[in-house]
Amino acid sequence: DYPAASHPILAKVTGLVCSCASRFVAANKKNQDLIFSVLDNALWLLDDQPDMALLFVSIFEHNKELCEQVTPELVDRFGGLIERERQADKFSPWYLQFYIAITVVDGKGIVQNQVM
Repeated sequence: DYPAASHPILAKVTGLVCSCASRFVAANKKNQDLIFSVLDNALWLLDDQPDMALLFVSIFEHNKELCEQVTPELVDRFGGLIERERQADKFSPWYLQFYIAITVVDGKGIVQNQVM
C-alpha cells in the first residue's frame, strides 16, 4: 500500500505506462502476442485505471488470432466496467473501443465475439 497522498501521482504514472505499452503493441503482432501472454496479470488494473483499456484495445486491434482467443469472462468484465461508469454518470469510450477491436478485424466480423 502507498500513502493516500501518492495515489494521484501513482495513477498518472500508471496511465503513462499504459499509454507507452499501447504504443509498443499497436499494429505489431509480435508485441501483441508478447503482452497478450501476460494479460491476466494486468486485469486488476482495469478497475481503477481506464487507460488500461487502451492497452487491451491495442493488443486485439487488427489481430484476428488474438481476437479469437477472447473469453466470455473478458467480455463480461468490460461490460461490468461500462455498467459501473454509467451508474456513476460517467463515460469512458475506451471500454467501448474494446468491443470494436474484438468484433471486426480488417473488415471481417469475428462472429464468436459478436454473439457473446
